[in-house]
This record gives sequence, structure tokens and C-alpha cells, in this order.
Amino acid sequence: MTVQFDFRPGRKRVREMAERDGGEGMRYGNGVSRRRFITAAALTSLAARGWLAPAAAAGERHILLVGTQTTAGSKGIYSYHWNAVTGDMDGQVLAAEVTMPTFLALAPDGRHVYSANELTKGPGEVTGFRLDRATRKLTEINAVSSQGAAPCHLTLDRAGRALFAANYTGGSAASFRVAGDGHLSDAVEDLKYTGHG
Repeated sequence: MTVQFDFRPGRKRVREMAERDGGEGMRYGNGVSRRRFITAAALTSLAARGWLAPAAAAGERHILLVGTQTTAGSKGIYSYHWNAVTGDMDGQVLAAEVTMPTFLALAPDGRHVYSANELTKGPGEVTGFRLDRATRKLTEINAVSSQGAAPCHLTLDRAGRALFAANYTGGSAASFRVAGDGHLSDAVEDLKYTGHG
């Protein structure tokens, strides 16, 4: 279920009273009542147990990569063993020493990781890494300019052949080609946004 609200200037959030919805309570312009939303959220939680239970039975542990802000003594990207069922984490390892890896994206192949790196001066960087699952370490492949200050989000296409970066401070976005070995090209497209809202 997708819930969308329209908060653009000049638009009002539409509320319908309970009697119009058979006593279900307040509804918003998208037709979803609070009761329906809560029911859907509970069912989603129960459905998740269906795929979490086999993982728990198998005792699966996953690799969790955490990017950190390196201004207060942290050194970059850390990896942990993580149990998705219990939430337990252990075995902290410094996976890669890199400046301000504030957002991470895992490639669809599961072998490459990309970080958005906020630098203190000038444009940020996007860094590509090769993931060694046995050691939970990352080996840097290359780093390229994000084409704007404070990169804050990365995403890859389904095939893992294109990477997109959003830059917070500069209000810009850029796209990059990704080679089969995880190597990033320089920016293929650099979009600058102006105005407000």
C-alpha cells in the first residue's frame, strides 16, 4: 500500500468525518483511514515474520555496514555481524578508512559498496569499494567527485550499471556509469536545481 499526501501550497488536506466511512474514523484525501493504516501496518509486521522465521531457524547472520561521521574520532565504515531476527550486533571491524561516509549503497551483485563522502571543502566524493565477505573488509576501487557539496544519497539501477548521487547543499544530482568491476566513471550527467520549494 502506498500512502501519499499533497502538501503543496494552496492545497488543503481533505478530511472526511466518521459517518461517511462507516464509523472508521478520520480519513485523508487519499481515502486511507487511520484504522485501515494501522491494520495494514500490523499485517505487514506479521507477514515479515514469515521470512524472518526461516532466517532465525537457520541462525543466519548478516554483514551490516555502517558509515560514520569522521569528525569526532571515527575512522570511516565499520562492519558488524548482525542477526536480523534478534537485532543483535557484534564483531565490530573497521571495514574501510574513508572521510565522512554518510550514506552507503550496496550494488545488486552484493560484491560492491558505494559511499557518499561529505568533504569539509568543495564538492563531495562517491567512493566505490569491493566487499570481501569473509573478512568483512572493503577495498577501495576508486573515488570520483559527486559534483556538489554534501552528497547525501546514493542509489543504483537494478542492473548495477548506473549510480545516482544527490547533493544536499548544492541542490544537485549526478549520474555515473559503473563498470563490471565496480569502477565508477566521472559524472555522465550533472543536474543543478535552482529556486525553492
